[in-house]
Amino acid sequence: QDPELRGDGDAADASFAALRDLAEIEQEEIGEDAEADENMVRATAWRNSFYEAHEDNYTIDTTLRLKMRSPVHPNSAGADGGPDLEKQARPPAPKTFGTLFGVYLPCLQNILGVILFLRLPWIVGQAGMLLSTAVVALCVSSTLLTTLSMSALATNGRVSGGGPYGILLSNLGPEFAGSIGVLFYLGTTIAATMYTLGGVEALYTNFLTPETVLFSFDRQIIGIFWSFALGGIVFAGMKYVARVSLVFLVIVLSAVFFMTLGTILFAAGVWNPPGVKAPADLSENLLSNYTINPATGRLPDFTFLLALFYPSVTGIMAGSNRSAVLQSPGRAIPKGTLGAISTTTFIYILTIWLFGLSIANETLLDNKLVAAFIAWPHQYVVAVGIIMSTVGAGLQSLAGAPQLLRSIANDGHIPFLRVFGTKSRDDEPRRAVLLTTALSALACLAGNLDYITPIITMFFLAMYGAINMACFLSGILKSPGFRPTWRYFHWSTALVGFSICFIFMFVISVLYGCVAIILVSAIY
Repeated sequence: QDPELRGDGDAADASFAALRDLAEIEQEEIGEDAEADENMVRATAWRNSFYEAHEDNYTIDTTLRLKMRSPVHPNSAGADGGPDLEKQARPPAPKTFGTLFGVYLPCLQNILGVILFLRLPWIVGQAGMLLSTAVVALCVSSTLLTTLSMSALATNGRVSGGGPYGILLSNLGPEFAGSIGVLFYLGTTIAATMYTLGGVEALYTNFLTPETVLFSFDRQIIGIFWSFALGGIVFAGMKYVARVSLVFLVIVLSAVFFMTLGTILFAAGVWNPPGVKAPADLSENLLSNYTINPATGRLPDFTFLLALFYPSVTGIMAGSNRSAVLQSPGRAIPKGTLGAISTTTFIYILTIWLFGLSIANETLLDNKLVAAFIAWPHQYVVAVGIIMSTVGAGLQSLAGAPQLLRSIANDGHIPFLRVFGTKSRDDEPRRAVLLTTALSALACLAGNLDYITPIITMFFLAMYGAINMACFLSGILKSPGFRPTWRYFHWSTALVGFSICFIFMFVISVLYGCVAIILVSAIY
């Protein structure tokens, strides 16, 4: 209320310095007694009145606003137009999720997907069992090293809400967090397109024929309507998507089980599904046998198969998305994510060798949905599971991407994205949902997930590379604010992780790699 603070000069600057000191005091632990709570409300109310008096004359740095956030902030209006102190002073939601349900199962659901059923058997037919195993190993190596870097960030002090973007923002600053966050958003959005096109392909292959053409650009148009249908569900309420996520995970695991059981029974000679042939000998699928892909007219090579499979190992950020409701984020995120990576890698390797030793190369190349045809007791058991899994994964992507975009927009570090923010964290990010749905539907014009997966791969490689580079710089420069307690992190592992991602980007596509780097640099 000092009149001097309403004018220009050193008094206002000194007041800003005092405001910073006040913010640091507010970040300390406040006791449970009523007097401490009353002091907190009084201090934050004074700070908000200061903002209202001076934000027209002074530009307050957004990062400072972020660091000084408390349960009371100007965007929460009460009945009289002022701050709703009672609502904002409520304690945070209880942190009830442990490693299993908070990290492991969400990561498992996001990693396992349509590529396992629709493309991995075909990759085995093209590359052979040895090179297919190498593809999985190389892809997993990048996500494993990135997980070590993310674990270091998750154990670097107290982890709050905000998912991976919040963790990156609090550890690495707005530049790295903003650039990585936008890549994460784009990769997650286009991943929804991949699931949609995968569902359309499974629908055609199982219930029609792969060569069926209902009308011109039929798959593209069906994919667009599919995307808008999923977007409409998300627009109606994201909370419903989260409630059914476990159901879709059970469907995916059931499909994997019946697929594996059918393959074992077929190899044992007690199950003879139609259209599936046995190999002439056990070494038939050992080495590569590259043939032209009829869907694209392109002769695949090792790098193309690497880009095609890579989206099957992404999804490692799903655990950190729930950091706000984890009992111990610093312990649950590393253990749960590494456990999910180990489980899915085992499933991929087992599938490669089971299919390679049991099914003829001709069948693997000609029937991209052989994973459903060989399932016991009937192909529809896995076929319906695949379609339902694409619906669930698509909903998860279309629900997660707008939340991330809303977080970036609310922080204000990228000005042109502020329109997609919300006044309150409890509000649904409906404008972000509309943008995400539109981008996902637009990408359906590709018509085939073989065209989509290299783009998704490039976004995730750039994102993972940026995370590893940030951790490498923080570790090698011994940043005072970077003191992770995760014992298995070293700056050298982050450097190797960055190198693998960087090399993969340019081995897969020099053009896409350059575009990704320019995008990251421009946002940074």
